[in-house]
Amino acid sequence: MNFLDYKHTVREITKSASRALSALYAKFISCGGMTYDVFTKLYRSVVEPVLYYGSGIWGHTNWREVQVIQNKACRLFLGSASNASNIAIQGDMGLTSTKSAEILETFRLFLRVSKAYDTRLTYKVHMWSKDCSRSWDKNCIKKAQILGIENVINDTFSIKHKLQDIKSKLCEKDKNEWVEKLFNDRNQCNGNKLRIYREYKHVLEFSSYVKLVRNRQHRRVLSNFRSGCLPLAVETGRYTKPKIPLNERTCIYCTDNCVEDEKHFLLGCDFYADLRYDLMKKSGDICDSFNDLDLQDKFIFLMSNDAIQPFLAKTLYQMFYRRRYCV
Repeated sequence: MNFLDYKHTVREITKSASRALSALYAKFISCGGMTYDVFTKLYRSVVEPVLYYGSGIWGHTNWREVQVIQNKACRLFLGSASNASNIAIQGDMGLTSTKSAEILETFRLFLRVSKAYDTRLTYKVHMWSKDCSRSWDKNCIKKAQILGIENVINDTFSIKHKLQDIKSKLCEKDKNEWVEKLFNDRNQCNGNKLRIYREYKHVLEFSSYVKLVRNRQHRRVLSNFRSGCLPLAVETGRYTKPKIPLNERTCIYCTDNCVEDEKHFLLGCDFYADLRYDLMKKSGDICDSFNDLDLQDKFIFLMSNDAIQPFLAKTLYQMFYRRRYCV
């Protein structure tokens, strides 16, 4: 047991989970799309039981392949581009990492074995393997110490109560790690591509537009806009050779000589003035002081207000396709 390798197991499980996800996506397309609640319910019922099969045994190690399946499911629902940031996708869908789910299943099994009758062979093996340096039980204990939940494991409460405490701690850890990644610029002089996204999104929870925007095409454009991967000059300039400096990625559709970033595209460029008229009018009806706000506050309001999200998605869709076909 000390030298078991679960790489092959995880590889086969993720292959099966990928097929289950493909079946779900086929239904998603044939139905013309699904709501967020229906899609996540089917994902948890169809894909996750396959994805986490036996994770109580192999879940104490972080497996990147498992997280890839969840990221793929989020991309399929949102319609995100391949270069969309996983951080933005996870933030918009509000899903905790697969690593937390694997760890939770590991401790579920660990607690069940530790509460077994002392006459059972599994309990005897459990007690013996606690002192083995590379055993599963020893790894679980080390993981509990790293996560700071050793006191929860040793409490006299019920297994259900312990698992609730562990789950809440893992969720809190996920949220903190997500915020860290969001603000990690990796020594890039211009910051990461989510430097605008983090101005209006600070918490790992689902964004309202994933439920409110029912049209798949509108949701796709809004998702890509939020994650900074619409083909605006600020994004395409990073892939040219040589890379275009940020202050030279200007908009070619107006005479303002401004960097074509998300704020300029949505609120500043005169090329789309007629298309954004209804959006501005609706925003003024929702917020009386909207017209008195500066550009920054207007942008944050549009990206974070629940009531405006369907109108925002429709307007962005119209603007993007005018830009795409009127070069």
